[in-house]
Amino acid sequence: MVDPGGTADNRQKIDFHSTGGVSLLDILKLPNPRFVTAEEAQKQLSYIDEYVRRAPFDCKTIVVEQHYIDRDYIEDHSVFYSKSLYPYPNFCRRVHFFSLDKEQLHEQIHRIRDLRSSGEETFLRQCTEFSRVHYVGFAVIKPLPGCPVGRTVLRCLPEESGKGYLRKFHCSCNYDPHLLGVRLTISGLAFQQQDLGVSACATTALWTSLQRARQLEQSGIATPAQITIRASQYALPFGRPMPSEGLSLDQMCQAVQSLGYSPSLHRAEVFEITRGLLFSSISSGISPVLIMNLPGSDINHAVAAAGMGVAKLSQPSTTSEIRHRSKDLVAIYVHDDREGPYLKATIRKHQTKLFINLKLPSGKEETWELTHILIPLHSKIRLSFAQLYTAGLDLVSNVQSFARHKLLWLHQARR
Repeated sequence: MVDPGGTADNRQKIDFHSTGGVSLLDILKLPNPRFVTAEEAQKQLSYIDEYVRRAPFDCKTIVVEQHYIDRDYIEDHSVFYSKSLYPYPNFCRRVHFFSLDKEQLHEQIHRIRDLRSSGEETFLRQCTEFSRVHYVGFAVIKPLPGCPVGRTVLRCLPEESGKGYLRKFHCSCNYDPHLLGVRLTISGLAFQQQDLGVSACATTALWTSLQRARQLEQSGIATPAQITIRASQYALPFGRPMPSEGLSLDQMCQAVQSLGYSPSLHRAEVFEITRGLLFSSISSGISPVLIMNLPGSDINHAVAAAGMGVAKLSQPSTTSEIRHRSKDLVAIYVHDDREGPYLKATIRKHQTKLFINLKLPSGKEETWELTHILIPLHSKIRLSFAQLYTAGLDLVSNVQSFARHKLLWLHQARR
């Protein structure tokens, strides 16, 4: 199918595919890169395919835009890939996921387009309702062998987990892609795969975190290329900025600062405070970047938090001690560029530190030690999350102490 609004020379080719018995990899027919197995090269894409097909999303139709200009990729192409001896294309493909059969989807798109004559308000209302019921999300497919997954926004997992806790995705954003004249709406947090040319895991995690920050503060969009360039503007501890060898903590903070935010960096040394920071940041709709270390190795990794799992029934404190709401936090949902979006990471205490058990799509689990949390804050916020947390505990403690002394004094006065 093509957009009937175009001319013979500029029509956008758009293909509709039923998902029954056909995988996303079969539809896209991506070439396998050399020296890498097909399973490893398309791991993230396979996970996205599995994610959109599971209940309650039940993707039945995949729509492919064959020529799509993506702002993030075109920036990466201009600063790096266009200078390569290999002629990488400067355009992508974009795939959309719907829970309707192909024939029903055709009918709904035509029906909504015909509503333009009924007025803009009616048309937009129908677009929103159609998206809420049937639209699962989209993924940009970059023409890069081995790392094809670009900006991807998928619907968040349902709030009810069925396992005694609720999922809260306060860090999600609203995105409004257009397809064949219909404005679609999806709420989620953007994910993409690192490409090792322009962005490594730290750049990708920052890019994801700043997706939410820019909507909160109404600031400009930061592409992976811009983040890498700004991070390496003054310090190059790993050599040249591109191909990217990764960013240090200093460079990550420098990139956040140069983009108009204040980098609040917390060293995760005390479990209770670290857990409180994670809970407070996500509850505030600010996606924190988690810097982790694989115990017993020099392997470090960065991911962005997209949401959290919170216990349904809070257990009341049986002592006079202050109980912070973060005690209900049982898991973090993260965007891991190595695997995919919305991966569950269970938190646990080991000695005084916070450890994360990350469940991979393969069914295996990885245990990471959380070493730092980087939170991009508005520049006018002077206090860090840690200072606010400890100040709040001190205030409540003083109030409780005052109340106890007041009750004791009243009791003695009545005698």
